[in-house]
Amino acid sequence: MIGGGGNTSSSYASTAAETRQGRRGPLSPLASRPSRRKQKVYVLPVSYPKHEQSEHKHFILDGIQRSQKLELTKDPRDTDAVWVVNAGRCPCDTFRKEFRNRIGNVTMLTKTTTRSKYGDESIRTNSSSITSSSIQHALSSSLRRRIPSVFLRGHHDHQDNSGNNASPLIAPWSIIIMDWTDEGVLLEDYRPCLEEIFDTFGDSNKNTFVATRTILRGRYVYSNEAGETRVEYGEPINYSQELSILKHHPERHDSSSPNKSAEGKNKTLVVPLFTGHVQPIRYGIRSDLVNKINSLMKKQEVNEVDIVKKVRNGDVIHFWSIGSGKNWYGKFRSAVSQTMRDFAGVIVPTKWNITTEEIGARKKTGRNSVADEYATALLNYKIVVVAQRDNWEGHYRLMEAMAGGALVLTDPMHPLPRGIEDRSHVIVYNNMTELKDYLKYYLENDEERLAIAKHGYIAAMSNHRSWNIMENVVFGDWSKSYSA
Repeated sequence: MIGGGGNTSSSYASTAAETRQGRRGPLSPLASRPSRRKQKVYVLPVSYPKHEQSEHKHFILDGIQRSQKLELTKDPRDTDAVWVVNAGRCPCDTFRKEFRNRIGNVTMLTKTTTRSKYGDESIRTNSSSITSSSIQHALSSSLRRRIPSVFLRGHHDHQDNSGNNASPLIAPWSIIIMDWTDEGVLLEDYRPCLEEIFDTFGDSNKNTFVATRTILRGRYVYSNEAGETRVEYGEPINYSQELSILKHHPERHDSSSPNKSAEGKNKTLVVPLFTGHVQPIRYGIRSDLVNKINSLMKKQEVNEVDIVKKVRNGDVIHFWSIGSGKNWYGKFRSAVSQTMRDFAGVIVPTKWNITTEEIGARKKTGRNSVADEYATALLNYKIVVVAQRDNWEGHYRLMEAMAGGALVLTDPMHPLPRGIEDRSHVIVYNNMTELKDYLKYYLENDEERLAIAKHGYIAAMSNHRSWNIMENVVFGDWSKSYSA
């Protein structure tokens, strides 16, 4: 049967295997933390209605619970925990409340010098906790400049009297913000949260990591002069510019030079509010779907090795009825279904069994449960065609189709999920003409179809389960850009 939590195929799971062995990249949320049996993770929001959990349940919570490397904690003050924030389910105000509660007890660090019996000096760090209500009275004016603005009035620049950056008194911890929403909430709704983290942790903040589905801006569907439905994919969002602040730093000059002033001048820098690259999020394979497929295969007496080569009575399916959905997000899917109907009825009448209809439930119901008929259809068709919605990228259907063992044809995604390549694991069609050509070719060439379907199935099941996503997020190297 399909593997359970933490089991992967070694030939297709190098990234997942490395994270389970504890290897970390140079810019990881855990790069400076000691190795431990399981890394604790604190998740926000703490609770959410079960019938609306979607990715919060399927990938974040399920991924942590099934991982051999991660452990869920409910203690927000656990100093060993990494925070994972689902920005689409946890409003900025809720996060700020939790964040301020965490730093409500500020740890003051002071250094004292002691002399050993051998005459050498050593530095010892003492710590003592004070509450936010006593900060104004407990600290000198020079130290107050280094207390986060959530406690003190006015905005500060984390600079000491000499103009140099001062280290924050708060010991920073890693915060990973994941934005799974369609339109994206980072640039507007969540910017105040990122600014507050930056303000608290200081200019040297290396602890805030951001991942999002929204990589492009301006995607839309249109019809050209020939009446063909096309997609304008939009332009990449420059998060380093748009999710940043301007900081003014004094630029020092050499006073010994007759042509340079010792006083210096202000230098304006663009400082991102996050660490490393903003990583693209892609949906993975839901565990409840895997359980459903396992159950169906058991009834059919089909094991995991046979899933790709199993007898499939249907030829092609696209889970979309023409005209479904609102006009502003279903036009492209409807055009794909119409193209497939034209292909089946005009070009190759009655030769192949091609279906274009919704099976099972959509929206909240479909995202939180799996219909028997939907899982059965995934196992019953040789080719599954998927298409994204008009105005944004990313959906559950790509990985769900790959988990069923069929050959998957998909429209372009920028980028495709990690490790998934066109012509190796899936077939990417760029327009309706290519879609029809690929359908005809792979329906007539079973050997090539089965080979790509097998590679896609193994890659998806090895690297795109819920725990793969969360381990890549927590242990991954954020100095590189790749999809999660």
